[in-house]
Amino acid sequence: MPIEPACTARDIAHRFGRVRVLEGIDLALVPGECVVLHGANGSGKTTLLRILAGLLRPQRGTVAHANGRPMRVAFVGQAPGLYAELSTIENLDLFARLNGLADPGGAAAEALDAFGLAHRPAMRTRTLSRGQQQRLALARAFMTAPDIILLDEPFTALDAAGGERLDRAIATACANGATVLFAAHDDGRARGQANRVATLVDGRLRSAEGPGGAAPSLGPTAERTEVAPSPRPAARRRGLGVLRGAW
Repeated sequence: MPIEPACTARDIAHRFGRVRVLEGIDLALVPGECVVLHGANGSGKTTLLRILAGLLRPQRGTVAHANGRPMRVAFVGQAPGLYAELSTIENLDLFARLNGLADPGGAAAEALDAFGLAHRPAMRTRTLSRGQQQRLALARAFMTAPDIILLDEPFTALDAAGGERLDRAIATACANGATVLFAAHDDGRARGQANRVATLVDGRLRSAEGPGGAAPSLGPTAERTEVAPSPRPAARRRGLGVLRGAW
């Protein structure tokens, strides 16, 4: 019996003006797996991640979660998106409170420790190095144990120790049933980390296979949400409101 995907994208297409960015993307993400999205600059990786995260509405296609139930989705883009004047612990404590964690302070401290920042809880975020800011953004993403974790070039700016911490966080999240999808240029790291590698070439998905060469079935069990070709501005505002509530 095939495993029901946690998230399913069907026939996703998107353009920016006359430039085709994505065309006919089908992708199923299974609970407990790590999928690496590999491709050159301009191949559509960031656009696809933003669509799956709910930050961008595709011009064609559907994105659905298993059984239509709300899924906790974490997204880390190429900009850390942190509060510059707050300290590292304050950034995470605030995020933990917004997500209703029972012990926000404890969760924030544990997340800092997991990414090697426990010795700098009072340091203002604007004074951190780029690599330390990346660690903090990743700590925030993994802190609430989301169902789906979407990461855009997450190893950027990380040193070897930071990369190892991220590897451990991904492995732990997948062992606990989460789905991780991250974009990467480094094919060697991608194939060493992933259960499957999905390769984008000029906006098209050329492969999404695992070690055995098989991709999971898209299956009929996921509830679909149809996407209109040209959403009205009000619809976009409502979608952003839902996203903010989820975060």
